[in-house]
Amino acid sequence: QVVAPADVVVATIDGDPARHTFADFACAFAAGARVVAPGGAIILLTDADPALGPAAALMRQYEDPGRALMVLTEEPPTDFEAAFQWISAAQQAKLYLFSRLAIDVAEELFTTPLDNIGQAQKLLRGRCLFLPDAHRTMAEINP
Repeated sequence: QVVAPADVVVATIDGDPARHTFADFACAFAAGARVVAPGGAIILLTDADPALGPAAALMRQYEDPGRALMVLTEEPPTDFEAAFQWISAAQQAKLYLFSRLAIDVAEELFTTPLDNIGQAQKLLRGRCLFLPDAHRTMAEINP
């Protein structure tokens, strides 16, 4: 629990990167979205390159998260929940991603890909919050 929204949330996914999934990424972004200020930034740091399912493939076809969500709700794929969490976070905050996903793929998933940790450090400003193991964290604001 935090007392106020953060301007920047740094989320990590710990453990074996080979076991991390698109849903783990989405859960980490969702955890950050619960405690980031509107228009803030969520930075996800991971060493994973997860397989992407049908929802991610559909997301990549749209430049606007709202439009992607609308299309996804028409015929929800099996991984709809993860896509919903990811898109909801993208609608609330600017998403940054340091991972092994290809840069063009990360960009098509409504994130700004980071090439190195130094780029993440340059984004730190204002009130910052660190969420380790964010894909397993229920963060919330409790003033």
